[in-house]
Amino acid sequence: MNLDELVGAAKMPVKPVTALPPEWVASETSDGATELRIRVRGRRYMVGVPLILAIAVAGRAIRLWPLPQDQLVWSVGISAAFIVFAIWCAYAQECWRMGTGYIEHHLDFGGWRRVRRYENAGLEIVTGTTNQGTPFYHLFAVKNGKRHFLLSRSMDDVVQLARYISERTGFRTS
Repeated sequence: MNLDELVGAAKMPVKPVTALPPEWVASETSDGATELRIRVRGRRYMVGVPLILAIAVAGRAIRLWPLPQDQLVWSVGISAAFIVFAIWCAYAQECWRMGTGYIEHHLDFGGWRRVRRYENAGLEIVTGTTNQGTPFYHLFAVKNGKRHFLLSRSMDDVVQLARYISERTGFRTS
């Protein structure tokens, strides 16, 4: 589905090409590239809630001590998973860096960094619904017929971001 069909089908106004959705921030780098980031809002809840759940699970295990081996393993495993998720939410950083002819998706966590770079690709918006009937909108970089996931947001945001990225990279949207 092409970008104009998607916007026309929804019959919703779209902001100007250079505008970004409100929760997005763009910054220019010293080499002339553009970095896109999502504003960090509500992150304390993404850290606090899993920590509270980890404490609740650990508290239950202590209260019911001694636990059978299988329950102890599950309690420790679930608490550890919640703690790891909270640490990830507190310290992981994600950004999209772009310039003429390329886009890079950066994922940083401490000293670990993963960068996926796509050069001279196209952009494609994929729409669908989940098993529960919830609509989704994904933006992909398409290179040699293969899709590479970039992001998932609301329809308006994906359309705006596709236009913004297209304007800065020269990638065509299909």
